[in-house]
Amino acid sequence: MTRPGVSVAQMSAAHARVVRAEWHTSVSLGLTTLSDVVREACSPTGRPLLRMSLLRLLAERPGEGPASALRILNLTLTTLGLPRASRAQASRLNIQWLVDGRAGGRRILAFTDACDAKDEPPWPGFPYAAAPTTNARPGVQAWA
Repeated sequence: MTRPGVSVAQMSAAHARVVRAEWHTSVSLGLTTLSDVVREACSPTGRPLLRMSLLRLLAERPGEGPASALRILNLTLTTLGLPRASRAQASRLNIQWLVDGRAGGRRILAFTDACDAKDEPPWPGFPYAAAPTTNARPGVQAWA
């Protein structure tokens, strides 16, 4: 049922904005993870979520901010062999771009990897020292 003077398209757009706002709020409160949002966006009922900005979603997570969000997106782009993005360019990257089937899953894998990346080197002394040859974790003595 539509109101007089309001088209179906306008009502659909308004509904989509409300759905996105609810998910943004859920992410910022820490009730929902980015994985949950992407999973829902890929469902038949989650189509409005495909337009959500990755930069904004990353920055809204508790304990995160715009700088770490841009770092994660630029790490994703670098992994994909694409040039780094400015804040304005990165704000145009959305869930639709992330899950686009033409990328063959490469974007979502690079994004997941970038989200899990820490600012720690892979081993002590990296990149000048050789990688450890044991399977033991750093700081744990290997049995001889």
